Amino acid sequence: MSAGKVAAESPWHQDDSIRIATRDIHFNSHGVELVGTLSYPEHANHLPALVVTHAAMASTRDFGLYRHLEQDLPRLGYATFVYDRRGSGASKGNIEDTDYQLLADDAVAAQQAIAGDAHVDRHAIGFWGLSQGGWLAVLAATRSPDAAFVVSISAPLQTPAQQMAGAVSNILFTKGYGAKDIQQAVDTRHAVENYLRGTVSTADAQAALDKAKTKPWFDDLFMEPTVSGHPERSRWRTEMDYDPTAPLVSLKIPVLLLFGSDDPWVSVHESMERLAQLAPAHPNVEFHVIPGADHMMMPPPASNPMAYDSKTMKTEAPANPTYFLTLADWLARTVHKPDAASPH
Repeated sequence: MSAGKVAAESPWHQDDSIRIATRDIHFNSHGVELVGTLSYPEHANHLPALVVTHAAMASTRDFGLYRHLEQDLPRLGYATFVYDRRGSGASKGNIEDTDYQLLADDAVAAQQAIAGDAHVDRHAIGFWGLSQGGWLAVLAATRSPDAAFVVSISAPLQTPAQQMAGAVSNILFTKGYGAKDIQQAVDTRHAVENYLRGTVSTADAQAALDKAKTKPWFDDLFMEPTVSGHPERSRWRTEMDYDPTAPLVSLKIPVLLLFGSDDPWVSVHESMERLAQLAPAHPNVEFHVIPGADHMMMPPPASNPMAYDSKTMKTEAPANPTYFLTLADWLARTVHKPDAASPH
């Protein structure tokens, strides 16, 4: 190891001996060109790698959510690949024309794209995802015969419809609304979702929306003001009843599931109960609740624990020490790293 240059203003300064290299990779999935960045310790080859699947509101490589994967994991001997989701950033395509299966296939295509890189061990590529990305990471692993492991964070074992009903309830509660408003908001979501399922008429669903539109909390409902005359074109219809348990229990590879103890966006309690039931039959699945962490593996902000504005989402990044330690420990115990991975 060569000595670093001493900074004139800091005689105790020592440069980081591990240099992180990056290179952009273009790849194709279902006829669409996608673009991502591979990060790895310079001069290291045959590294285990993590392909990142996207949280719903963090679609591009520049989100703070992914920074620790690009800057910290290479220092531990891993490569990471973060790409722009289709229809976002430098990637082509249209997100409105997708479903979970297609997004998972994009992740598998990303895995195949980096498998031929000399810096990556093609037999040790897994998937990492947070929130919706956690569901996609698990699903991608079921669609790839070469997936080595999965890390899923803050992705509940509930359907998206169930998760969003709980999230909307919590948003309104944190903003000071009472039980009557919260129940109306949840009932409005149920009316629209049942319309999409074909069990509620267009008129009844629209009537529920019309009543909700007069409320100051309508924007927190995450619903359009008008029901579509063509429910089969609704992207939400293809997502809302997705069962994340089904792909999870089909996996035989190592899986790590992490939840934050103070996550207002998902029902951690319900997910943990379900995992406890599944655990005896699925010893490959390890799960933990990270104390003092919210949905993004950060300490919950005191002012607004459910902030989801674009500025917050761009800069928010995991900052819980127990999360980092748990992830690093599990990877060290689970993922094989050949001696050739050492950058020294």
